[in-house]
Amino acid sequence: MRNVKRGAILLSILFASFASKAQYAGSIYAFNLVNTSQVNVVQGTTSTTIKFNVGVQRFAGKPFRMNIKLGIAANGENFQPVYTIQDSDFASGQMSTSKEFTATIANTKLVHQKRIALYYSLPNSGPEFFSEYLSYNYFINNAPPVNSDHLKIQSMGFSTVGISDGGNYYLVEDDIMLSKSYVSNYVPGTPAPIVAFDNINIIIDQSIWANPLWNNALSTAVSAWNLEPNMNVKLHIIASTSGNSNIALPPPSERHITVVQSSTPQSVPVLARFPINDGRPGQEIYFNPNFKYASTGQGVTQAQAAWNLVHAIGHSLGFSHASGTGAETSIMLKGTSSSAFNDIGFSTYDSQTLSAKYPISTQSTVAPFISGKISLLPFETTSFETSYYAVGLSYAWKAVGVNGTSFNMDYDYVTGARLPEVDFPAGSYEIQCFITGSKFNGQIVARRTIIVQ
Repeated sequence: MRNVKRGAILLSILFASFASKAQYAGSIYAFNLVNTSQVNVVQGTTSTTIKFNVGVQRFAGKPFRMNIKLGIAANGENFQPVYTIQDSDFASGQMSTSKEFTATIANTKLVHQKRIALYYSLPNSGPEFFSEYLSYNYFINNAPPVNSDHLKIQSMGFSTVGISDGGNYYLVEDDIMLSKSYVSNYVPGTPAPIVAFDNINIIIDQSIWANPLWNNALSTAVSAWNLEPNMNVKLHIIASTSGNSNIALPPPSERHITVVQSSTPQSVPVLARFPINDGRPGQEIYFNPNFKYASTGQGVTQAQAAWNLVHAIGHSLGFSHASGTGAETSIMLKGTSSSAFNDIGFSTYDSQTLSAKYPISTQSTVAPFISGKISLLPFETTSFETSYYAVGLSYAWKAVGVNGTSFNMDYDYVTGARLPEVDFPAGSYEIQCFITGSKFNGQIVARRTIIVQ
């Protein structure tokens, strides 16, 4: 057997003359697969159908009959059935013709990265020998089945290169978690998700508020989003303590994004869930406090953590990775997890993108929340913190008695978002925080009622 390149000199098949029978003679001039350059073997199926074309030429004055079949080049494997081209396949006076055949072959016979070959025989008298005529680099590709979810993800504009299955989500482009329910129900052409409300509560647990590096990085990230002058979204940080029912939290429907520690992020320090078009932001951000960059072996600095959290919040709000003119300066650019955020704000590209999706309304209402204990013992020392934070804002704290309690205290010495180390005699109180200096018109007031008994 031998391989012959496409366009090689015709292989003439000559046969010895026998007195008792006519001798078939002719040659093959073409062999190719139809509409494909490789054979794709789909996993989960038992057989593969291959369509191929054979071109033959007969010799003047000689009868023509040729039997052909497919096989695997260079290993002697060939397949049933046998296909025949004969005189009746030629038009009157025609010396050459071509014919298509379809072969269905068991997948167990199709070996990865082997070539399909054509075997021929002219059935003259004596034993019938099939020889390899020609083989091409039609590599047999044991490809995975076509995944309809992957096709939908591609139609959303995401790459599926390196995609992985996270259980109830697909991880795409290293750091974006696409919920499988969202992908399954996605209709191509649907616009990217928009978060339907502008006060967004970010709930953090002890894994982050007890970690100074990541806690400070999150404050930096939230401040950056809240300071963006052309965007209407208002982010709020609210601390929780697992299992402690005496810590005030918004109702579950208003706990929008949860930031928690996880060892899941491996190639980047932070992962974020993308919205699912229900009007809410993506509900989880996972950070890995033990992450180390492969290129340096070093852990994440606070500035790098802030960059990654700003980036992750963008995904939670429905922003994919930046592309196009100016994208190289964007904080949403893919592959920038080792970058550092140093309070420089967003790029011009980012500002334009953010304001287009969530345009500013200076009349919009900021709805801050005051976190801390719900009830206290008399003169128990505690602290309170308002959720709305940005560098440059001014805070003024006050406590007043309510429901018959006589009390009025201004904490003039406190100018930050946290009211530290205060206590009260028995009674009912309203804790108030007045916030000024934001991009929104008017004074912002946060209020919380507590019971001391």
